[in-house]
Amino acid sequence: MAGYLKCHSSNLNISRGKTHKSAYALFVEFCREKYEANELQSLRLPDTNNRWIIFMKHCMNLWGNMSEEEKLSFQKLANEINSDVVVPAKKEQQKQMKRDQRNCMKCPLSPFYFYCEDYHVEIKKQYPEYSLAEIALKLGSNWCAASIDIKQKYERIAESDYCKFIENY
Repeated sequence: MAGYLKCHSSNLNISRGKTHKSAYALFVEFCREKYEANELQSLRLPDTNNRWIIFMKHCMNLWGNMSEEEKLSFQKLANEINSDVVVPAKKEQQKQMKRDQRNCMKCPLSPFYFYCEDYHVEIKKQYPEYSLAEIALKLGSNWCAASIDIKQKYERIAESDYCKFIENY
C-alpha cells in the first residue's frame, strides 16, 4: 500500500482553493479520489450514514503508517499549492479596522465615570489598603450620597462628552 500512495502532482487532480491546505488534507483528498474511482481495493465502506467517519479513520491510520518520505511528497505539494494562495485585501482591511476600533469609544461616558476619574485617586490615598473592588464600592456609595450640585456638574461634563461623541461617530 505504501508504494500505491505515492503522491505526484501529475497524478493528483487537486483543486487550488482560496484557503491553505495541509499535507494531511491533501492526502485525504487524494484517498477520496482513489476511493471514488474504486482504486482503493482494501477499503469497503458500508452503505450507511457513518461511512465517511469510517473513511476518515481509515485515512488517519494510513497517514500514521506512512513513512516520512511518503509524507514529504504531500508536504511539497501543499507548499506548492499554498504558495499560490493570496489573502484578499478585504480581509487585511477588516483586520486593520478591528485594530483601529479597539481604541475608539463604544458609547459616550456616563456622569458616574467622570466622577470616578476625579475621586479615584483621592479615595486611593485615603484608603491605601483597599483593593480595586473595594474602591469601586466606595466610589459607588459616595456617588449615591453625593449632592445634586455635584451630580449636575458631572452630568454637564457627560453631556458635552456626548456631543463630542455624536460629532465624531
